[in-house]
Amino acid sequence: MARILSIEVGNTITRICEMDYKVKNPKVYCSVSINTPKGVLEDGFIKDNEEFSLSIKDALVRNNIKTKQVIFTITSNKIVTREVVLPAVGDKKIGDMVRANANDYFPIDLSLYEVSHVILGKVDGDDGSSKNRVMVMAAGKDLIQSYRNLSNRCGLRLSSLDYSGNSVYQIMKDELTDGTELIIKLEENSAIASVISNHNLVLQRHIANGFDRAVEALVNSSTFYENDYESAFKAMCSRACIRVSINAKTRVVEYGELKEDDNFADEYRNITNCFAQLVGNLTRVVELHNLKESQNPITRVTLIGLGADIVDLEKLLTNELGIKCSKLSNIR
Repeated sequence: MARILSIEVGNTITRICEMDYKVKNPKVYCSVSINTPKGVLEDGFIKDNEEFSLSIKDALVRNNIKTKQVIFTITSNKIVTREVVLPAVGDKKIGDMVRANANDYFPIDLSLYEVSHVILGKVDGDDGSSKNRVMVMAAGKDLIQSYRNLSNRCGLRLSSLDYSGNSVYQIMKDELTDGTELIIKLEENSAIASVISNHNLVLQRHIANGFDRAVEALVNSSTFYENDYESAFKAMCSRACIRVSINAKTRVVEYGELKEDDNFADEYRNITNCFAQLVGNLTRVVELHNLKESQNPITRVTLIGLGADIVDLEKLLTNELGIKCSKLSNIR
């Protein structure tokens, strides 16, 4: 059975997973995280860095991973997406349609981009016929080439690239029960908010807010002992460093572990306030969906990604969004 390496390069942490490839129920054989050197990642683009390439190769050797095929999952503003409705034809014909009409979807110089698509599901057309909902994606060729270069430096064979938003949908669509749920993949400097209803992706937004401002606020605090990014993030994942509400007007229904010391009260408040923009953007996603789909409002929120490890963040989101938020603890 063929295996694949699945790699996601983050601003501070790179995650590597060895698993089965192109099977219905894939098995995970190994999962490992390594530090991403500062400055390697810039809006999804990978800069040449020998230290990073050596770190990846070393991690593969140390964990006895011999698989050479690799898929990278990318989060980047250099990837543009658009949802379109196309006739219910075979996937090959859909690909031809997407390429033929790409200039209508994206007002950009497509000679600089690679275009791909993924079928999201079926929808009834105005004439009553069945149609395909299709997400069309365009990624800069320079972005793609940066991952080819990294693969070559690591002695790997690039099999494919995926947009992080699609990765979230593909792994979560069958994990959810019936109903409508907001999935928040929170990383260092960005988040992807995906609304999945009855196993279909109905709304997705890339949000340019992550948790890095909160970590930096802890680093720059004069009252905490953590004075670098890595130790500060570990502190936020091991003990409560944030409040469970941003302001006094928030209706608190989920209480946290934070026992505020008067000497630290301002610091806790400053760190918590760093999530205000994220909360505001997520609130707009919820309002947008619930306005358009009033019969299927969002009833659950699930937090995934690196940010899901931050103590009490799911309680902060529960209180601020007014919808129960939980961390994803396991997947089938």
